Parts: sequence; C-alpha cells; structure tokens
Amino acid sequence: MKPTLNCDFTIESQRGPLFWWPLVFEAMRQCSFSFTLPDPTLNKGMGQYSSHPRGGSTTGALALRPFKALWDEIYSEQEEGLMVWFWSESGEPAHLRVAITRPSDHNAVYISVMADGVETIELSTEEMKKYLQVVLTCAHTLYELCKPCIGEIYWDDMGVQYAAWATLGKFPGAPSSERPEMTGPERKLIRYYMPDEQYVHVLDPVPVPRKDGWEWISLVE
Repeated sequence: MKPTLNCDFTIESQRGPLFWWPLVFEAMRQCSFSFTLPDPTLNKGMGQYSSHPRGGSTTGALALRPFKALWDEIYSEQEEGLMVWFWSESGEPAHLRVAITRPSDHNAVYISVMADGVETIELSTEEMKKYLQVVLTCAHTLYELCKPCIGEIYWDDMGVQYAAWATLGKFPGAPSSERPEMTGPERKLIRYYMPDEQYVHVLDPVPVPRKDGWEWISLVE
C-alpha cells in the first residue's frame, strides 16, 4: 500500500452531496484542476470516477465516462459516496481525488481530497515544496467555499493515519495511539491567517515519502 496524502473536511450540515459537489468543482477549477482526462486519444470531456452504492458493501468499479454521466449519478442521489478524479492543468500533483460521503445516520458531510504519495518519490525538494503548496491551496480554497467546517491534512501509510501536519479552522490535536506522530526533527507551529480571521496551522517541517523512508521539508525556508 502506497502512502496517501489526505485532506479531510467535516461539515455539520443537513445538506446532501448534491449541494456540495458544485462547490468542489469550483474549488478545483480555481486551482487549475479539471475533470477531463489529459488524453488526446479520448473524446473531450471524458473523466474518471467510482461510486459506493447505497446499501452496498463494496466500492464500484472505476468508470471512464463523460461529465454528464457523472452529474446524472450525483443528481440521482442513489450513491452513498462518489470519488472523482481531477487532473492538473499545470503540473504536479498530476491528479487529485475527491470523495464526498454522507452516511444516513450522520448529520454531517465528509469531503476528502487525496493525493498519491508515490508521485512524490522522484520529486526534487523544490518540486516537493510546490506539490505541498498546491495541496494546501486546494484545501484552503475548498475550506473558503464550504465553511463553516474543519479540516486536517495528514499522511495515511500502511493503514496508519498519522497525526495531522496541517489543520484548517481548528487547532492541531495531540498525537495519540490511533493517530501517532512520525519520529523526526523538532517542528514549529506556523499560523497562516486568512481574510475571514480564520487560520491554517502547519507543523513545519513537513514529512514526505521517499524510496528509503521519509524526508522532512520546510515550507518556510
């Protein structure tokens, strides 16, 4: 299992995914990501998504279909969750995956933005900084469109969800046995203020996966 960089948002709301998907598409558009696959051999507007049927026990197969087919599934609200691939128009990360779920027994909506850590292994330090800044920008943009909400960015590796290295709308929580902190250098808590007097907290330096383990990269140096 490869490391995955996750950005998870929790939104206390009675509104279902049909309300939130257009905000996700707008956030990704602002960050130069598109649903359309960058493959000239495919018809224009083709993209990828997978679904989790309501009441089903497994995630559906990956579908390669036009945007209208995806929107028909979103609008039907027959799926408990959908995951959509968004492709970069400007570089790394090459793609991000976004999922929205709203369990029937929860009064909340969960939005997850995911990046595959395998993409980072061959990147230089400067390229990796840009990669992380893109993820932070996408998270911040989505936060601005969906607030009030809370979010956190963390690595998931071999089934272990590590303590968050960045948070939005809340103070970072203490590491725990369920969410351990990676062993590494001393870190500083950096607070970035936003226009609405909210903030993003980043624990710097940030861990990134490499072939032989983890590297720690500062976003402020």
